[in-house]
Amino acid sequence: MIPLIILLCILIGGSFGCSFGNETIIDNSYTIDTPYEYPVTPDSKGWAELDTSAKREMCYVSLDTAKKMTTNALFITVLNYPYLADLYAFDSLSLGLETVEDRFPPLAELLERKDAYSIISSYIQECESNGSIDDVDYLSKTKYSLVKPLLSILGN
Repeated sequence: MIPLIILLCILIGGSFGCSFGNETIIDNSYTIDTPYEYPVTPDSKGWAELDTSAKREMCYVSLDTAKKMTTNALFITVLNYPYLADLYAFDSLSLGLETVEDRFPPLAELLERKDAYSIISSYIQECESNGSIDDVDYLSKTKYSLVKPLLSILGN
């Protein structure tokens, strides 16, 4: 009888531990701690010869992969995404965000992480503490300007 009670406690306890409200809690042991390395980027030799759909397909990172990444690796993956600037390609930032999230699951996953705000905030503070943001190279300035709105979205 006692083994049956223990088994029931484990089963019931386990089901309570997997869900809280509308949020699904996953195992916090992220197995990928390095950012995704895109096979093609705008700096790649063959980038210009590829059509947009081929580029997007080659730069796609699945939600399953994103869920396995540490938040830091996930943030760098999003930061390096060649189409992150599409956030500003629509009538509003919210529409741009929604579109990029649909096309690129790691962004949606990043915005769900509880520690994303602190990681993005640290990145922005580091950029700002390295002197004037106007003095850094174009790529760093661009990345800075792309992630700054994410911080305000996460802060809401």
